[in-house]
Amino acid sequence: ARTTAKLLFDRRTIVNAYPIVRLAGGRGAIVRMTYAESLFDDKGRKGNRDQIEGKEMVGLFDELVVDGGTRTFEPHWWRSWRYLELEVTTREAPLVIEGLSARETGFPLRLAASFTSSD
Repeated sequence: ARTTAKLLFDRRTIVNAYPIVRLAGGRGAIVRMTYAESLFDDKGRKGNRDQIEGKEMVGLFDELVVDGGTRTFEPHWWRSWRYLELEVTTREAPLVIEGLSARETGFPLRLAASFTSSD
């Protein structure tokens, strides 16, 4: 309760996937998930994508306001990222993150069928 915390996850490779987060409690908490394929230095450059010291997360994000119940969030469209930053700001009630995962899309799609015609 009454805490702000950030966690940075590195998948080590870019993924196209639907992020899934399961939350419990934490009424009024704000959960922000930011996605990027690289972090940026103070001049806005990516540089070596394996280096994170002195760099910041800049990217698209999903922001959730928690209602205090047990909920699962999965967006209707996939995200593309290597780095995922999870930032949580709680209010009076503690928040439990019960799970964080990703369902890969398989995009680009692999050719699995063919069709031929004499016409």
